[in-house]
Amino acid sequence: ISRHEKEKDMRDFPREIEMARNFLQKVRDLFPTIPIYYKMGNHENRWQRYLNEQAEEFSQLHEMQFEQFFRLDKLNIIYVPDWQGIELADLLLLHGHEVMAGGMNPSQSTFNKTFCNTIIGHVHRTTSTTKKNGFKEFFHTHSMGCLTQLSPKYYPFAQHNHGFAVVDIVDGKTKVSNIMIKDGRIV
Repeated sequence: ISRHEKEKDMRDFPREIEMARNFLQKVRDLFPTIPIYYKMGNHENRWQRYLNEQAEEFSQLHEMQFEQFFRLDKLNIIYVPDWQGIELADLLLLHGHEVMAGGMNPSQSTFNKTFCNTIIGHVHRTTSTTKKNGFKEFFHTHSMGCLTQLSPKYYPFAQHNHGFAVVDIVDGKTKVSNIMIKDGRIV
């Protein structure tokens, strides 16, 4: 249901749904006891919008709500709605569209809007910014890379990179490892 992909032969919606469900199951299998959060973003929002616009009768069914349809409830994955951050100790986790992050340095753009330790997805690019305030407190903002195609047809010169982040929490303080992947290897 992407608004970008216009070529019907490039779409395989049933396969994409199954891939998403399998991925979530695999994450739960790998981490059976830890809390897992699913933060809604702009792509997931298309689910409800599509149902409302194209299949209004189905949009009200409990089974068609995102968290049920993708089995988050059965996998004990915590659903976090759009426009709601996640507070991880001293770190705010947002989806980048919620702060309109972007530009040459998405982490700097994020800092200019949140003024606190923040990590975002959405921009598909690994960046980090560190600032110190007048009280000599350091703040760190990060944007994460992605695990998707780097140069989609609708955006062939994107500055995307593969990557992910690991957040460790010790004594109420977070340490973010913002990891980039290049040619299938962590750099």
